[in-house]
Amino acid sequence: MDNADSPISRVSSQGPDLVASDQPMPQPVFPRPLISTLGWDIKSILASSPNFRSVQRVHYTSPNARVEIIIPEVERDGNPLIITGWNRHPRWPKALFNTEWLKKHGDQNLTVRNIYNWADSKISMDDFIKKLRETSAYASADEDERLYGKDIECPPAWTNWLAHSGAIPNDLLFHGSNDFLKFLPDEAKVQTLMCYMGIGDTFTPFHKDLCASSGQNLMCFSEHSGSAIWFMTKSSAAPSVATYFHQLGQEVDLETHVVTIEELAKAPFDVYIAEQQLGDLVLVPPRSCHQVVNKGGITIKTSWSRMSLNGLQTALWHELPIYHRVCRQEIYKVKSNIFHALQHFTRLTEDLPPHPETESSPTSLENLKQLVSLFDDILAAEVSISRDSMPHVSQSNTCHTDNLHCDFCGADIFQSFFECDSCLPASSSGASAGVLPLGDGLVLCPLCYVEGRTCQCGIMQPVQCRPFSDLLGTRDRAVRAIQRVDNDHIDAHGYLSEHPLRLLSERHANIFEAACKLFQKRQHDIKAMRSCRVLRLPHQVPASAAIYCKLCHSSKCYTHLLGLDSVHSVDAIILSGRYDGEANWHQSHRSGSQQYQEIRQRIIQDEESGSRPNASHRLIYLAKTFTTCRAIALEVTKHGWYDRFAQTTAIPIAKSTTKALVGLPECFEGDEPYDTHTSNSSSSKLAVRAPEDCDHQTTDSHRTSTPSGGMNEVRSSRQSSLPATPDSRSRIVDATSPSPKSGTLRVLGSPTGATNETHNIPNSVPSSTPYDPGNLSDLTDLTTDIDSPIRSSITAIPVPETPQRPSMQLSRSPQSGSGTSPDTQAQLKSRLVFDCVEIPQPEWYSGGREKKTSREKRKRITGPFPSDTVGSPDFDNPSSAAREMSNRSLSKRKRKMSQGPASR
Repeated sequence: MDNADSPISRVSSQGPDLVASDQPMPQPVFPRPLISTLGWDIKSILASSPNFRSVQRVHYTSPNARVEIIIPEVERDGNPLIITGWNRHPRWPKALFNTEWLKKHGDQNLTVRNIYNWADSKISMDDFIKKLRETSAYASADEDERLYGKDIECPPAWTNWLAHSGAIPNDLLFHGSNDFLKFLPDEAKVQTLMCYMGIGDTFTPFHKDLCASSGQNLMCFSEHSGSAIWFMTKSSAAPSVATYFHQLGQEVDLETHVVTIEELAKAPFDVYIAEQQLGDLVLVPPRSCHQVVNKGGITIKTSWSRMSLNGLQTALWHELPIYHRVCRQEIYKVKSNIFHALQHFTRLTEDLPPHPETESSPTSLENLKQLVSLFDDILAAEVSISRDSMPHVSQSNTCHTDNLHCDFCGADIFQSFFECDSCLPASSSGASAGVLPLGDGLVLCPLCYVEGRTCQCGIMQPVQCRPFSDLLGTRDRAVRAIQRVDNDHIDAHGYLSEHPLRLLSERHANIFEAACKLFQKRQHDIKAMRSCRVLRLPHQVPASAAIYCKLCHSSKCYTHLLGLDSVHSVDAIILSGRYDGEANWHQSHRSGSQQYQEIRQRIIQDEESGSRPNASHRLIYLAKTFTTCRAIALEVTKHGWYDRFAQTTAIPIAKSTTKALVGLPECFEGDEPYDTHTSNSSSSKLAVRAPEDCDHQTTDSHRTSTPSGGMNEVRSSRQSSLPATPDSRSRIVDATSPSPKSGTLRVLGSPTGATNETHNIPNSVPSSTPYDPGNLSDLTDLTTDIDSPIRSSITAIPVPETPQRPSMQLSRSPQSGSGTSPDTQAQLKSRLVFDCVEIPQPEWYSGGREKKTSREKRKRITGPFPSDTVGSPDFDNPSSAAREMSNRSLSKRKRKMSQGPASR
């Protein structure tokens, strides 16, 4: 899930750029706030807030525990559920599920994590169990180590019992009858079965399981009353959770925040709380946001994920677009999974008798109909008019054909992508030999490319994985199989092999087609520039980064088209490029802002219900709402038009900053870590320059090696790797920093879960600013609207002195009285900075956002703008405002005329 070896970015004292350390960050002396379950009582917690709900529990022998009842309850209705009593099952393997068996037969080379500094280390099973038994069940302020074994490989004997004992129903098992992940080919299989082993007060941050998968978590062993406290939400609460996390300055899909009970009590959604004990099987619904805190003695849990057909649908429609914006790796290959499942059910349907007389349709037929519809959505995003002239990976001798993914957002590459053979890490395959097969270069998905994300040099070529006609043939074969069994079936597009351009419809978002048109614009207008006139602050942008409207007689860049007109670059490129589309384009960008609130409401409703959203509206909403990202390979890529904040690894604020900086490299420059008590200017920031003789060392740029998912996101080989020893002096090449003329941010991504409590520091922060958790300042930007409150994360918060490590209780203590809660006190005591930094924009952009002008001076005769965009014009009556400004201009011209030629 996390990578403790990821590079850490720091704020330079020389300007807005960030530079990366040439060595791994030393382990902080002052760790993150603790979680303590001391005194926790599940009944008291449930009674402490009206939005807390208990999780339904059923015994495995109960009639209500039948899979035909519980699966719809969990997956369709989105309610968490616990099936109890498995440790009393006649086939329960007590001889396997214990620590003594693991000492002899388990993995003897474990990777465990210290929850205080997120440092991973290797340890034997025997030593790990010994350490756990020597550790107190409750965290204390004077300890600096508490180990948690997560993502441990499940022993083969345990796997065999789960799969073949018949105790757990097959419909709930990995690769069981209700798991579509089994349709992936062997070379693309993902391992989701994992074990988790820890002592009390170890935890996993608040998160969602990957790609709308269904989670199962079985507690196999516990000692000394060990248990786990679960905090979960319903599936339909996912958009509300995202909005609430934005208000906290966090991103739930980046898994960097451990919520407190008080934060959950204030949440605008129901929270389901349960205590998992030995033999309890927790069923986690798709998109359920949850956090697990271990309590008491040692616990060992086995967890796995399943991917249902509805889960694939939800992932394609709702989860993957969010992953693209925040840059969470996909891992589960959703599009490829749909493709291989389509082939499987096509074969099954072809074996059915034609025109069956039964009234009910076979399950395979209904599944195939749903898969064809989903596959049409995939094809529409991957098709281009110029597809036949493109090279495809199948023509290349590359060995990477089924495991490509985007080097910026981590999306799985199914068919179409853009590739650069110049911007490569030194360790990339083929780079040393001078021959780079297709697919082995720097890869970006079409959506990243069309949103302005690109490689360092900006020169990329469109490539496809296979001939597009092969995909059309597979799809049409499925349609013929359906029509052979069901005469009444009418497909929306007919046979696409005969009419492939039917995919270019308003029903779909034609992402690759728009990306190819953008590519052509960049080819033709390499040096051309256009002037974007917004807020009377015209600025020059590349001609390919703006759209000209003949009826407006002006151009507007993609950034302002989204922020002011609520038009995404995909729609802007497609609409403005049509021969008969000039009037349509003019109407679209003039009326977009007026329609956005309605669009937003519809998208949220579709997310809550899991319904099919309007593809174009979804792009607009997500680009305006999710503006924080954590690029996978930022050393060789650049941010796009809609990226406003880049998440970086945080360092702790501490009184004893000298101790916290022990072990910094010789090339360290700058002051102590930023502390609002001692400095309120940009000079108090860290800079680490990379020595000239440092070598670049990264892992393979975009390949995943048998990733494993489980209940948490797995570590990826895509992330940059730094050496573990200070003497290695390896360096991350900062490819995002162009010439000094540009203001592009230089920053590297952070490991997942790198921070718990995080805030960011702007260049100038008054040290007397009071901390009010209910009134965080909001620095809104033109690229987003007021519905994206994640800007609260860059609020600077005064940090009191910390003589020792604080202890954060997740519940209010009886001694706290009516004053500040222990949670808030702990937040004031220990804060993490530099977790999320604003990506500097050009001077014209910053000036447009911060300019203090009167409301009248900001009015422009370009139509109404959304009132929730800071710094943008907003007037209730455009026509009257236009007449007023026109009259002013006419009066000014008359005055000049009356003065005569001499005065003029």
